[in-house]
Amino acid sequence: MLNRLAVRAPRAAAFAELRNLLAVTPWNTVSIADVAMILAKYNLLPADADVELRSILTRAAKHAVGDHQLNDIDEAGLKRLQEAFEFSDEQVRTIFVDAARDLYRQTLVGALADGHITSEERARLDRIAVDLGLSHSESKQLYEEEALRAIQLVFDHVVADQKVSPDEDQRLSEMSSALGVTLSHDEGTAKILERYRLFGRIDAGLLPDVPVQIVLQRGESCHFTAASVTQKELRTITRKVADAGPATHVQTMKGVRFRIGSITSQRITQDVLTTIDQGPLYVTNRRVLIQGAHKKTSTPLSRLLHFTLFSDGMQIQKDSGKDIFVTGEADWEIAGACLDAAARAGR
Repeated sequence: MLNRLAVRAPRAAAFAELRNLLAVTPWNTVSIADVAMILAKYNLLPADADVELRSILTRAAKHAVGDHQLNDIDEAGLKRLQEAFEFSDEQVRTIFVDAARDLYRQTLVGALADGHITSEERARLDRIAVDLGLSHSESKQLYEEEALRAIQLVFDHVVADQKVSPDEDQRLSEMSSALGVTLSHDEGTAKILERYRLFGRIDAGLLPDVPVQIVLQRGESCHFTAASVTQKELRTITRKVADAGPATHVQTMKGVRFRIGSITSQRITQDVLTTIDQGPLYVTNRRVLIQGAHKKTSTPLSRLLHFTLFSDGMQIQKDSGKDIFVTGEADWEIAGACLDAAARAGR
């Protein structure tokens, strides 16, 4: 309404009229004067409408390369629009290359969807790059970016469960080789990846074989050890003894009082984790062994019902008897992975 009151046409109408002109007129026959008249009608110069004209030329460039090639008519049309919009050669080149890059990228993503690329697909991509006017360095950069992106997507999927199995590791290696690119990791990520590989090997039944100084049973091998753990059990202790109920005093005569209430006492108890021993811990393919200072605690995996990991230890639930709690400085995630894999293998 304000525009009408000021006898001014809205700015957006200028570009709507300009897009309508381009929609019904072949680009290579567009009159530069017609474009200038439309802009002048709305008191605009090309320099005043750089953003909008750039958007129109970008759409035109994407349409021109939509069939994966640029013919003489397309080139003439883009040249005519460049002159009408008063764009420099460098500006038009940037717009066109961006449009060509987007189309090449879309084609490349489709070729990489199955995780590898054939020689025929690579040759077709090279032809498209030439037809779109992309230089060798531009097409190479795009290829490397999208190939790395494809591998990264597979890598992210593989490590989502924080395990990399030998088969998954081989697949990533083969995919990198087929695409001709390699994922690089910083030192921190490389350490995490190696840890995931260890978890993957353990989960696949390829448990580490840890040398130990103790004598193992025939056919027994150790998969995890902690140098020193504290062994604990839940034990019931009495905290205090209290009266069972409230009481009141009644005076019957001077100097004599009766206490009304129960004389029965109530024992208050609590389950407390109590340290019972300390020594090295071993997880083997047959048992969980704690070589304590006072006694040796050996729990066969066949008696293991459940175990729970904590940040500083592990709880082991057996088919009978008290649960075993062990705490200390150790890699309890690895301990749990070895225990789980060994228990599954022994069933």
